[in-house]
Amino acid sequence: MKSITVDGIMSLGPCDDYTREILEDLRKSQCGRRKKITMKDILTSAVPPEDRLWLVLRNEFLTDKELHEIAIWCWEKIARPIWEKHYPDDKRPHEAVKVKKLWLKGKATDEELDLARDAAWIAARASAWIAARDAARIAVGDAARAAARAAERDAARDKICKHILKKNS
Repeated sequence: MKSITVDGIMSLGPCDDYTREILEDLRKSQCGRRKKITMKDILTSAVPPEDRLWLVLRNEFLTDKELHEIAIWCWEKIARPIWEKHYPDDKRPHEAVKVKKLWLKGKATDEELDLARDAAWIAARASAWIAARDAARIAVGDAARAAARAAERDAARDKICKHILKKNS
């Protein structure tokens, strides 16, 4: 089984939450005196799931083919339903995954894979811009409504105050 040392993990550039000392403590609690940390050690540790995946989803533990297969699985089970809900007519990511599957079987070239991947990234970036624009538009609308309500309240308060002052003078 493939394994990694604390030095190996440090060379990957973990986030600031994982200092050498913290990683050594984790290693000792999970592995005892053993210096090498296995994928099983990592996956059964008390480390948050996203940090465990950050470490094991790389060539130190999995082959390129396995990593590509995991990416395809993530697309099919997680991202595809979301994409299809919001962009039902945009098939560029579908095409990229289709080409990747062919590439894994040796039936597509690196160039074909690169072109399909580039098209999928363009689609993803475009959808991100659309989402950001829509979020900004909503935020601006919310801010404008809040400002209008505040101005309306201030005007009503001023009117009431003037009426009270006029009545008491």
